[in-house]
Amino acid sequence: MRLSIFCIPATFLSCTLLTGLTAQIASARQPSSFQNSCYKLYIIGDVLYGTCKNFWGSDNKTSVQLLGISNINGILTNDGTKEPASFSETCYGISFNYYTNGYPFIAANCIENDGKTISYNTQLALDGITNYNGGLYYYEQL
Repeated sequence: MRLSIFCIPATFLSCTLLTGLTAQIASARQPSSFQNSCYKLYIIGDVLYGTCKNFWGSDNKTSVQLLGISNINGILTNDGTKEPASFSETCYGISFNYYTNGYPFIAANCIENDGKTISYNTQLALDGITNYNGGLYYYEQL
């Protein structure tokens, strides 16, 4: 049996232990920082859109393809890979929001492996994304 622990990186106080998952969990990405200088953020499918401040304080409309996020038996999971996200193929009602501590997350209703059961409002913290000169990027893309 594999064990996976999911935490909200900004606090490390809220963790969930999941058992029986067959997903391989890679090393965690560093906490995101884009939420400090970007606004009007929203998600369509597996792409995050927003307006971010550049070095001179001007607004820039930008987007980033989410990476490494998949639906594992109804649970949004980040495996830390650089592969394009695949969760939007089996999840719907996808939304972007913030935890009460201000850390960004995505939420969705995801279909479980049996193809019939739906996990409602499964959530995943968005890690590893930053604003660089008005553009949304993963740290490893810089």
